[in-house]
Amino acid sequence: MSRRKSARSDPDPRWTSKLAPAPGELRLVQAFVNTADLAQGTDLAGPEALARWLEHWSLAPAGATLTAADLQRAIEVREALRALIIANYGEAVSDAVVARLDRAAKAAPIQVRFGGGGRVRFEATAEDLDGALARLCGIVAAAQLDGSWERLKVCSGTVCRAAFFDFSKNQSAKYCQVQCGNRISALAYRHRHLSEIRQIDVTRSFNRRNRQRRSALKAHES
Repeated sequence: MSRRKSARSDPDPRWTSKLAPAPGELRLVQAFVNTADLAQGTDLAGPEALARWLEHWSLAPAGATLTAADLQRAIEVREALRALIIANYGEAVSDAVVARLDRAAKAAPIQVRFGGGGRVRFEATAEDLDGALARLCGIVAAAQLDGSWERLKVCSGTVCRAAFFDFSKNQSAKYCQVQCGNRISALAYRHRHLSEIRQIDVTRSFNRRNRQRRSALKAHES
């Protein structure tokens, strides 16, 4: 397969304006996971959109014809990859996720290749959807070998869940951008504030009932 195109030509605005690309070919996995923008509620708009995305990243030849079943299969592998990335926070990986990725990895023959500097990579020989998904799995394997995989994460923002690469020295980043962290902090503050208001309301209601009972008791005694 030919080399991937530059990330700067990626039509997805999330990629160019929001997220820094992961190093090397790991950015293909990151970009694939981010074909679903959970914050905006958007996804690949049909098999044609998937075909254009694969062509853009040189994962499939131009003019590839895909079906709705192909799109569903690609989305299932994508979400399995998202779950695998979430495991970098220490989460368990389900047997279903492992089985789905294993099927994708075995769907097309993969060859071991050596690139610049002698770095190993895994190339799928088939130039179709099976080959594309198998190549993505091969990129994951190479990243796990070179230690970069653990830095690929999913944003902890509940309305984001975008894949991002953790460039921090201590590998402690949890959000793909500052805004996501600020949003979580604001939600936590609002929750605490509402809890405090509810507690005040409960206390006021309790005190009011006590005053009413004392007044009724005094009236009865008089």
